[in-house]
Amino acid sequence: TIDVLQLTLALFVPSAKEVLDNAPSTSLFRVIRLLRLGRVLRLLHSDNLKDLVNMVNGILGGLQTLSWAAVLLGLVVYVIGLIFRETLGKAQEVEGISEYFSNVPRAMFTVFRCSFGDCSTVGGLPLFELVDLEYGWQYSGIYCCVVFFVTVGLFNVISAIFVESTMAAAAVSDHRDRQARLADE
Repeated sequence: TIDVLQLTLALFVPSAKEVLDNAPSTSLFRVIRLLRLGRVLRLLHSDNLKDLVNMVNGILGGLQTLSWAAVLLGLVVYVIGLIFRETLGKAQEVEGISEYFSNVPRAMFTVFRCSFGDCSTVGGLPLFELVDLEYGWQYSGIYCCVVFFVTVGLFNVISAIFVESTMAAAAVSDHRDRQARLADE
């Protein structure tokens, strides 16, 4: 940031070049920034920021669980995307439907969007209302089951496991802090 400021001043303000030549070097400003970073790190050990540190530790502790949850969701989206690609994408060209299932990545993206509640066309029409009108209620039933399974089943299980791993990481952090305090005494 300091380098950009100095370069800008040197280019656009001719008299600033003399002032900048007599100014302290940017390495001094970098040292000052490092000292400020040290103060911030010391703040993290204060009691006021203990909850923030616990939240960050919990998120870091739950990253592996979150990664596996993403893999599981990806598998579900892939399977449902393949099914809809083979049934809705390969059928006759239907305006407003076929383009959303024309290939596997597009079908997966559509299924992913629908599992998070954004299941509409570019024009704002509900996609599975169009599917219901064109192909029948069976596909809407499959869609409802998928949304129910993903939303109620999968997301709740993922949330519970993530909370459990976060709490475990917090317990480990508390245990480590207690051990450090006992070692100090």
